[in-house]
Amino acid sequence: MMKAGTPEKVDLNPIGTGPFQLQQYQKDSRILYKANDKYWGKKPDIDRLVFSITPDASVRYAKLQKNECQAMPYPNPADIAKMKQNKDIQLLEQPGLNVGYISFNVEKKTAR
Repeated sequence: MMKAGTPEKVDLNPIGTGPFQLQQYQKDSRILYKANDKYWGKKPDIDRLVFSITPDASVRYAKLQKNECQAMPYPNPADIAKMKQNKDIQLLEQPGLNVGYISFNVEKKTAR
């Protein structure tokens, strides 16, 4: 792809040897994978994966509650207490390295 002068295809048409193959990518919407029938290892237990791209944490949580998805990242902090009380939701937590910073544009006269 690089020699052909089409490097953008590396992201959109990846070639791999893993248990799943990219089937379809819809920008800002979803990613579909199917089981790779040429996979060298154990065949996956499921035939397809669907990653629904849902930017809003509240919408992701609603989908989880309605069983429209089986996993979600980055819950809204306000929803965590409710999630812990729901016996149907397994909430995974771990400490993380969080870095916060404030930057100032000192090139502007008003910031000096």
